[in-house]
Amino acid sequence: MVNIAILMRLLLFYFLPGVFALRFLFQLLTTKSRATRRRAAVGFIALVALLSFFVFRTYQIDKDWEQDEIGTYQLTDYPNCRPCVLELRENNVFVVQQQDSIRETGHWRFESGQDYWITYLNEHDQLGTGNYQYTKYHLKHPRR
Repeated sequence: MVNIAILMRLLLFYFLPGVFALRFLFQLLTTKSRATRRRAAVGFIALVALLSFFVFRTYQIDKDWEQDEIGTYQLTDYPNCRPCVLELRENNVFVVQQQDSIRETGHWRFESGQDYWITYLNEHDQLGTGNYQYTKYHLKHPRR
């Protein structure tokens, strides 16, 4: 079932401003009155700016959360590797090391939603499960 908070966010922050922006654009293109066209232009520009702010702010928050995951993790279940350390780097590359040798490298990405956050390694594996379970970690940017 879809979460009500997600629906309300979509409705209030994206759908309604988008509909009003389209209304102002239609009014701008079809009205002959100069004063009405000016109000429609200001309304359209303001709503497009507001929508752009919402999209940018959501992107910025996601990037901040992603930065909170950067650090080193002591892996417990990585095959034939004791002790192994997984390092998440800022360029979205992860490295699994055993002392001085590199065991694995790949790309990682962070995904979050209303009530979850997941760090994917190599597209399908997840940090904290399977071979990538960990006990201790040290974050480069400690959580606030």
